[in-house]
Amino acid sequence: ALQYYQKDLEISLKVYDTEIHPSIATSYNNIGLLYDNKGDFQQALQYYQKALDIQKEVYDTEIHPSIATSYNNIGLLYDNKGDFQQALQYYQKALDIQKEVCDTEIHPS
Repeated sequence: ALQYYQKDLEISLKVYDTEIHPSIATSYNNIGLLYDNKGDFQQALQYYQKALDIQKEVYDTEIHPSIATSYNNIGLLYDNKGDFQQALQYYQKALDIQKEVCDTEIHPS
């Protein structure tokens, strides 16, 4: 699967001619998920962080559902590592953003 995600990233970089695009961030997040699932947490965190950095630049704000997803992914990584305190911090960031985006705690998503 990794080779396909990397090929997707390679193609996207050529198509968009920049790293600063939501699709590129999605590719980095997907590669991060793969490494996370394999237990390679250091590599996963690098890809998650790249995705998060791109999203912050693209959306020019912290308050966006994609950024919440990235924080949630990083929370999952720390959860998988057994670092529950760190996981909780990232889960809380994700939740706070989602609450602000949805402007309510009762939302179907």
